[in-house]
Amino acid sequence: MFNLRGIRTLLGPQRVLSSRSFMSKGKNNRKSIGLFTETIESNRERDPNRKFKIALLGTIPVITLYLGWWQIQRLEWKQNLLATISSRIKAEPLVLNSIMLDSEIPEEWEYRTFLARGEFLHDRELLLGPRTFDGQIGYYVFTPFRLDNGYIVLVRRGWVSKEKKDPRTRTATLDYSTVTIKTQLRRGEKGNYFSPANVPDQNQWYYVNVQEMAEYTGSLPILVEVITDESQYKMSKWIEEGTPVPRAPEVHLSNNHAQYTVVWLSLSVLTTIMTIMFARGGARRLPSSNHHPLTKRRG
Repeated sequence: MFNLRGIRTLLGPQRVLSSRSFMSKGKNNRKSIGLFTETIESNRERDPNRKFKIALLGTIPVITLYLGWWQIQRLEWKQNLLATISSRIKAEPLVLNSIMLDSEIPEEWEYRTFLARGEFLHDRELLLGPRTFDGQIGYYVFTPFRLDNGYIVLVRRGWVSKEKKDPRTRTATLDYSTVTIKTQLRRGEKGNYFSPANVPDQNQWYYVNVQEMAEYTGSLPILVEVITDESQYKMSKWIEEGTPVPRAPEVHLSNNHAQYTVVWLSLSVLTTIMTIMFARGGARRLPSSNHHPLTKRRG
């Protein structure tokens, strides 16, 4: 025989409903079940903005998928650019003196190595900065260079510390004799929103504008940068002496497009799953516990 009293003793009077009590509240039970069914079946209809929410959520996977595809294109472009620069650096050096510099320099010559013979015009020197090098603050030295064929080009000699900013503190490095320098042809920089404007009248330079610098120094709008393969120890000595420290011939460009691709495509997959879950029933709700017959306490 079913011992209701024994079960009530074990579980407590509020855990077990008598058959009489349950039967007497059958009308409330049927009402609760009906409310539960209504909540599941008509929840979508009661939310007039549900379709709009699904459409809005569905745009996120599309946008992130497009950004992932765009990063793939950028990755391919950056890899081709790095390969092109590497091939130009490894190519045989050209002699700058033998080139007719009054004509336009081909764009594909950027990063090509050039040997130039002539003399520096140190009295027209200008400084760009402040810029950091190896954790120190300093300036880049730009000096006109007169080739032995009479043309004058602008040379980015290298970096000096702020203590050696004044040429009078590094007179031993100001060589006026005829020299041969190893350089790379470079383009200028584009100023951004955070870059102050150059002030040529006050000889203050914050970014490389080849045209402005050429007009100030009286050179052609052609920029070459001195390069070197010297060791870090040798460069440290140059910093102490005030000799402008040239750049290594390698060109380092950031290439994080593969990581960005993984991030955007992963977000596209995750947001697609979220959208499907929401569209299929993410908005379904269980009825309030107050309406469930098995959780209602006796009065």
